[in-house]
Amino acid sequence: MQIFDGPSPPAFLALIDESVLDRPIGGPAVLLDQLLYLQKLSQHPRITIQLVPVAAGCVVGMISAFALARLRDGTEVVSADSILSGHVTGDHDAVAQLKVRYDSIRADAHPQTVSQRAIGDAIRKWSK
Repeated sequence: MQIFDGPSPPAFLALIDESVLDRPIGGPAVLLDQLLYLQKLSQHPRITIQLVPVAAGCVVGMISAFALARLRDGTEVVSADSILSGHVTGDHDAVAQLKVRYDSIRADAHPQTVSQRAIGDAIRKWSK
């Protein structure tokens, strides 16, 4: 969290599959702790968390994790993970391709306020 509270903090936007709110990997207590932390992060002014609804189906790009980043010098890079490895590249075509996927996923995502409400609902559910 220090990076978000320091000088010239970056903006961070996470698109998260809504189904994780009901997937107690590690048990209910672990999920509850994760949800509480997610809720805390979502309150930070430089962090946006949006849930991608289950109703969106299998959205292109949700098959594996990826991250887009713009470095301080303006260079754009992408980090893409598969089950076997991760790959970081600044290749213009790769970055452009994943930007299109990102935009497609974000178009289906709930607004931040709806996502925060869903996280709060999940916290209440798993607190019982």
